[in-house]
Amino acid sequence: MAALNVLILILCGLMLAQAWQRDIRGAEADAATAARLLERGASATFDKVRVALNGVAGQLERQLSGQGLDETSFWQLLDAAASQVPEVERIGLFDTAGQQVCGIPQDRCRHFNIGDRDYFAQLRDHPEAPPSLFGPYLSRPTNEPGLIMARAVRTPKQGFAGVVLAVLPMTRLQLLVDAAQFGPNGAASLRTAMLEPLVRANRFASNPRVNPTAAVSERLRQAVSAVPEAGVYRAVTASDGVDRVTAYRKLAAYPVYALVGEATDDFLGAWWRMAGWTGGFLLLIMGASLAVERVARSSLAEHDRAQRLYDQAPCAYHTLDPEGRYLSINATELQWLGCTRDEVIGKLRPTDFFTDQGRATFARVYPELKRTGRLDEMPLDLLGRQGTVRRVLVSAKAVTDAEGRFLMSNSVMHDISALHLAQEQVREASRLQSLMLDTELVGMARLKGRHVVWANRGMDRIFGYSGQEWHGMPTRQLHADDASHELIAYQAYARLRAGEPYRVELQLRRRDGSLGWMDVGAAPLDPGEEVVMLLVADISAQKAAEAARLHEVELRAQNAQLVEVGRVKDEFLSNMSHELRTPLNAVIGLAQLLQMGSVASDATRRAKYVRQIGESGQHLLSLVQTMLDFAKTSSGKLVFVVESLDVRGALDEVAEMLEPKALAARVELVVSVEPGLGAVVNDRLRLRQMLLNLVGNAVKFSKPSGVVSMRARGLDPARWCIEVEDQGIGISDDDLTRLFTPFVQLSSGATKAYGGTGLGLALVRKIATAQGGDVNVRSQLGVGSHFTLVLPRILVAEPTPVN
Repeated sequence: MAALNVLILILCGLMLAQAWQRDIRGAEADAATAARLLERGASATFDKVRVALNGVAGQLERQLSGQGLDETSFWQLLDAAASQVPEVERIGLFDTAGQQVCGIPQDRCRHFNIGDRDYFAQLRDHPEAPPSLFGPYLSRPTNEPGLIMARAVRTPKQGFAGVVLAVLPMTRLQLLVDAAQFGPNGAASLRTAMLEPLVRANRFASNPRVNPTAAVSERLRQAVSAVPEAGVYRAVTASDGVDRVTAYRKLAAYPVYALVGEATDDFLGAWWRMAGWTGGFLLLIMGASLAVERVARSSLAEHDRAQRLYDQAPCAYHTLDPEGRYLSINATELQWLGCTRDEVIGKLRPTDFFTDQGRATFARVYPELKRTGRLDEMPLDLLGRQGTVRRVLVSAKAVTDAEGRFLMSNSVMHDISALHLAQEQVREASRLQSLMLDTELVGMARLKGRHVVWANRGMDRIFGYSGQEWHGMPTRQLHADDASHELIAYQAYARLRAGEPYRVELQLRRRDGSLGWMDVGAAPLDPGEEVVMLLVADISAQKAAEAARLHEVELRAQNAQLVEVGRVKDEFLSNMSHELRTPLNAVIGLAQLLQMGSVASDATRRAKYVRQIGESGQHLLSLVQTMLDFAKTSSGKLVFVVESLDVRGALDEVAEMLEPKALAARVELVVSVEPGLGAVVNDRLRLRQMLLNLVGNAVKFSKPSGVVSMRARGLDPARWCIEVEDQGIGISDDDLTRLFTPFVQLSSGATKAYGGTGLGLALVRKIATAQGGDVNVRSQLGVGSHFTLVLPRILVAEPTPVN
C-alpha cells in the first residue's frame, strides 16, 4: 500500500510538471501571437504614413516642376493627407535650408527650422532614399516625444528640393500597444532598434512599480543579438521586476521592435490552484488507495486528451476596420477559412464566411460593438472554403481614439465544438470522482459556515442519518454538548484559517443519541468562506479495547501497590514491635528490681531507675501519641484549635524542649525570626508537634559539634515558613522520593541505627497540607538537609479533610 501511495505521488508530480510545461508553452504562443499582431498593426500604421508622404511629395514635386508651389491649396493638401492617417499629428514641408515652407494663410505657419536635425542632413545627402522613420524626438512646440517619418522632395533630375515629414506623437501610437492582448500583469511596448522604449501600454506604464528609465534586461539583449528578427524568451523585466514570457518581433521595413509579455503570475495562477487542489486531493484519497489508482489513471488520460485538444485547436484572432473588413488575421483563422492573407486583408469580411443567420447576427451586433465597446461570447457557424463548418465563439473589444471615435475592433474566436466534447469528458471525470468519494469505508463531509452541505454514505453509516437529513445540518447537532462544540470550533478554525489541516479524537453524538469515539481530520478548501472537508473514522471499538487494556494495567498497578503496602506495613509492625518492646522491657525490668528491694539502700540508684522508668514511659507515650495522631489525619477528622501565636516564643519553646537532647548529642540549636513577621494564627500544639518532629530529626541525624538552625520568615501576605537546616548525614537522591511515605524508614545503615517509627515526617506533611500548606526538602548526602515548612498566616479553625 505504501508503494501504491508513492506511485500516486509520482503520477501527480508528473501531471503537475506537464501542466507547468503546457502553461509555459501556451504563454509563449500567446505572447508570440500578440507580438505578431502588434508588429503588423504598427507596420500597417507606418505603411499608411509612408503612402500619405509619397502622395504629398508627389503632388509637391509636380507643382515645383511646373508653375511652382500653389500656396492657396498648400494647407488643404497637407491637411487632407494628415486626415487619412489618424496617428499623424501634422505633415509639413521644409525647404533646402530646413526652413518651414508656408502657404496661405501665413498665420498657420510656425516657421520651424529642421536644418539641425540629423534626418534632414541624411535626406539632403541621399534624396533618392524612400520615406524613412526617425526618432524619437521631443516636439519643439509641445515638448512631447514623437517619431518622424520623412521623405526628400526631389527635383525633376532627382536633386534635393526639400523635405516633407509627418509627426507621429507617442500618445497617438499608444492605441497600438493598448490593443495588444495580455494578462493583468503583462506588458506591451514598442522599442527602437537599440531597444530604447518608444511607448508602453497604458496599464503597464501607469504601474507604480515600473521604473521610468530605459532599463533593458540582459536576457532581451542576448535574445535579440542571437535572433534579431523575432523570438521568445523568459526573464525578469528590468523596469518592474516582474517575471514574464516575452515575445519580440522587428518591423520588416522600420527600425522598431514590437514586444508583448505575459506575466507568469497570470498564466501560472491556474497551475498553482491545480497544485493546491492536487495536494488536498491526495490527503483525501490516502485511505482508499486502490480507488485512487483508478481515478488517477483516468484523470491523467483526461488531462492528456485536454492537452492534445488545446495544442490542436488554438484561438483565432483578427482585427476589423469600421466597415467590418479585415485589417489583420492570424494563421489559425486563415487555415480555418482556407485563404491566403493577401486574399483577405482589406478585401473580405467575416460575413463572407458566415451562414445567412450569422450574417444577420453580425449586422445586428457590430453597430452595438461600436457603441458599447465590447462583445462577449457570441456563437456563430464559420464556413471555410474547403467546406468545413466550425462552431465558434466570438468575443471582441473596440479600439477608440482619444476622442472616443471607433477605430477598429480586436476579436478572438474559439472552436467550441471540441471544447464541448472536453466539457463532457470533464463532467464524466467529476461523476467518477463523486462515486469514489461516496464510499462507506470512511465518512466524508463538506462544511460551509459550520453547516453540512454534503455528506457521503460513510457518514450515513457512522451517524445513522440519511442523505437529505445532512443538508444544512449545523455541526452542533453532532457534538456531545455546547462546550465541546465551541472548544473544537475555536481550536480547529484557528488552524484552518491559517491554511493548515486539523486532526482530533473526540466523542460525537449519533442520531440515536449515543456517543461514539471518532477520529476527525479537517482540511481547508476555502478559509475565507469557512469551507472545510472532513474525514471521519469511527474508532469506538479501538477506544473500548484501549480502555479495557488501561483498566487491566490499572488493576495490576493497584495489586502491586497493595502488595507493597502490605510489605511496608509488615516492616512497620516489625519495627514498631521493636520500638515498643525496648522501652517497655526497660520499665518492666527496672520496676521488678525496685519491687525486689535490691536497690532499697542505694538512693542514687533508685532515683536513676525511677528516672529511666519515667523516660521510657514518656517514650512509649510519644510513640502511641504519634500513631494516634497519624490515625486521625488518615481518617480525615483532624481538628485545629487556633490562637494568635508569637512566632519567636513558639520556636524558643521547641528549642527548650529539645535542649537536653541537643546537649547530649553535642549539637547547637540556633533560632532566628525575620523582623516584622509578627504574630500568626495557628494551632499551638500542632505547630509544636511538627517542629518537634523536624528539629528532633535534625538533632538526631546531626554530627557532633554540628549546628541546627530554625529560621522563620514571611513569604507573601498570606503565607509564612519555618526553615530547619542541619549539618548531618544528609539524604540520598533515591531516598528523597520516599521520605514522606508512611511506615517507611530510609534504607541506609546509618538511619537504621537511629531507630524510629517512620511516621514522623509523614505526619508533618499531613498536618501541613491539612492547614493549606506543605513541607519540602533538599539534601546532599554527607553534607546535611534543609526542610521548609510553609503555613498560612491565618489558619481557619474548621475540620479539614486529610488525604
